[in-house]
Amino acid sequence: MLYFPKSRYQLSQEMSVATGQSVTAEGQCMVASTVAGVFGVEPSAGSSGELFMGFAVSEQIGLNSFTSIEALTISSGLTYTTTYTPSSGTVFIFDNTDNVALVVTTDYTISGSVISFTGSTAIAGKSVTVFYRYAPTTVQANSIQGNIKPGGPAAAVWNQVGVIKSGVIYTSEWDTSVNWLATNPALKTGANGRVTIGGSGVAINGVVVAAPNSGGPDGNFLGIEFSAM
Repeated sequence: MLYFPKSRYQLSQEMSVATGQSVTAEGQCMVASTVAGVFGVEPSAGSSGELFMGFAVSEQIGLNSFTSIEALTISSGLTYTTTYTPSSGTVFIFDNTDNVALVVTTDYTISGSVISFTGSTAIAGKSVTVFYRYAPTTVQANSIQGNIKPGGPAAAVWNQVGVIKSGVIYTSEWDTSVNWLATNPALKTGANGRVTIGGSGVAINGVVVAAPNSGGPDGNFLGIEFSAM
């Protein structure tokens, strides 16, 4: 999903979606793909050798995954129940008090929507921020982006998608399991078409202009100024 009030596109074009592939979310990282001699684009897999083409822009696509960012003070009971149930492997917790990332298993464990802080009782009272992805229900998805047009995006009939090649975008398709509060993070293509830090994907020529945060309607989105040219 893209947050349009703050996104500014300089260049975009319609491109064919590679045979056998599909765009599952607006704002996904799109990479080049040639199947049987026919050129197209597909969501990134975070693999080495990918050629970054830009970010998907479309009429509304069903929202199957979204982000949640929750700020809290750790209670004396050392547990916290997230608003939604985090998708596996998507949780990242930042200790705002000590300005460090917490380490899963060492500092906390997760069971369903319950986070147990395991470091020590000294962690009680600290301010932390929890980042994760979850699968919204139909009602939740509608409340976030409204109802989807029956039949889906018109471009899907022709197996096409718009690709933003340069500008500023605010996308929900970012990897919640990495530290976006780091200084000048190096952007890369990741799995499921999501922007990430580190890994085997190709570098994205861009900078973070707004890190995800727990405040404001744009807080669930990663703001990037980039060029795929």
